[in-house]
Amino acid sequence: MKRDFDLIREILLKVEEKNFKSSLRKINIYNYSKDDIEYNVKLLIDNDFLEGTVAYTSSGLLLSIGNMTYQGHDLLDSMRDKNFFDKVKEYAKEKSVPLTLDTIKAVVPALVKSLLG
Repeated sequence: MKRDFDLIREILLKVEEKNFKSSLRKINIYNYSKDDIEYNVKLLIDNDFLEGTVAYTSSGLLLSIGNMTYQGHDLLDSMRDKNFFDKVKEYAKEKSVPLTLDTIKAVVPALVKSLLG
């Protein structure tokens, strides 16, 4: 499994849109497998971007999603606009920097500054 920032963006948008507390079954994102969605939701919960619980049962992983945290809102705000987020990813790639949360936090202000002139 891998961390997928495009999927993370989609998950955060869904959680914000629905403003719900529910199981993972209510998040459907086209072009992504259930395993990929579960893994990235677990990353968001484990790193305090989403409230929720992670439980391992005999039938597999059970995820329950709560609200987005303050950090989750900040992360979503940095990637909300797809065109802008694509520019963030491209800027990081041009600079040969791996795309991580720290990179996103560093690139967003630099990119905004360059776009505003």
